[in-house]
Amino acid sequence: MDKFLPGFHLLSPKIRRKVGWSAIVVALLIVVLPMIVFASTGPACGGGYPEKWCKAKLDTIVDNWGMYNRECVGYTAYRVAASGRTMPYGFGDANKWPVAAHAHGIPVDDKPRAGDVAVRFEGKHGHSMYVESINSDGTLNVSQYNTHKTGTYSEARVSPYGLAFIHF
Repeated sequence: MDKFLPGFHLLSPKIRRKVGWSAIVVALLIVVLPMIVFASTGPACGGGYPEKWCKAKLDTIVDNWGMYNRECVGYTAYRVAASGRTMPYGFGDANKWPVAAHAHGIPVDDKPRAGDVAVRFEGKHGHSMYVESINSDGTLNVSQYNTHKTGTYSEARVSPYGLAFIHF
């Protein structure tokens, strides 16, 4: 420590311990705190979802596709559009997406592919997820928002059974 703080050895052992621990705490705060903050709200929040939507309070902004921010449908609409595919405006709740997609000539079936939007028909609104990849056992790796009604990003491994897949 004397190398970084000349004369440090002249301080009492008690003060040296306090300074040492304080230096460790400060160093950890400088290194760890930004990691925590940026991991949860970084410039491209979970899944690449734009900061302007993910940092705003849940359901306070309508996005480019007529969906509320930090909802599963807003996130999946963003992912479809961000991949260069056309995402029509105003599909509504997740449980309405398969019918809306079909009406726009977009194929819907029960055969998943990476890049699809998977729809689970649960509750009043349903839930949409973005299919990232398919595992050798047939399960899917998905990314999603608001699965626990908290407006947050998450990833999961899910079964394809009972889901509808929209092939944008």
